Amino acid sequence: MRSAMKRLIPLLALALLALAPAAGAAEPGLVLHYSMEEAVDGVVRDLSGNNNHLKLGPGAALADGQFGKALVLDGKGAILVPDSPSLRSIKNGLTVSLWLRLDTDAIRWTSFVKKDAATEATGKGGGPTAYRPFRGFNLGTNGSSGPTKIKEGAGFLFTVDGVGGRDTVSVPMAKYVEPGRWVHLAATYNTGSRDRGLRLFVNGVLIGDIVMIEMPTDISTETPLTIGRDLTGLVGALDEIRIYDRPLPEAEIKKIFQSAGK
Repeated sequence: MRSAMKRLIPLLALALLALAPAAGAAEPGLVLHYSMEEAVDGVVRDLSGNNNHLKLGPGAALADGQFGKALVLDGKGAILVPDSPSLRSIKNGLTVSLWLRLDTDAIRWTSFVKKDAATEATGKGGGPTAYRPFRGFNLGTNGSSGPTKIKEGAGFLFTVDGVGGRDTVSVPMAKYVEPGRWVHLAATYNTGSRDRGLRLFVNGVLIGDIVMIEMPTDISTETPLTIGRDLTGLVGALDEIRIYDRPLPEAEIKKIFQSAGK
């Protein structure tokens, strides 16, 4: 009996290894992931396997952050990630997840991550993404034409616009943010019957949502992904940027928040 058990133990171990997920296996729906730990020849590798690599430009550098290195931006430029088939897969479901540090108390219209295209109705007037017709998505801030203090009304803003509808969820940020402090921010867009619409999370907790009556049927664009700029540039830092082509449930967002740096 004892010898039979000795023979069985190695077989059980092999079986468990066969059932375990492969190390580094891509998460379902993961379109891009920047850990910001290193740049080779100025390029930060996309860990999703989709080759949506990020090239550092003027006003952007890797420096010490919340977990190792982070992307630090001085507000003078923007990072453009070329369009790709995987980025165009973002049509009727989306999650943007990132760590954010604001290095100024004067907030203007800026974007953390967006992928948007102007429409014929946009005209030449410009204006922040959230308040002009466009197609795509934008996660950023709702400043004003001049600097707005965090405690005087500046807020987080998540907007989705596409074929058949658009909407925005906005939440004042004073309760969650102060200059120099890191927070985890996530936004989801869901066309399903459950948790339908837009949702905003800070540190794994839902802080704002809106049910979309007219849901866009397609928010994909062929424009580059923009990091760190809308009307004005982001003065601060970003880390662990992830984009999914599906809406993550609250439990998965909380898991991403809690597992950071581990």
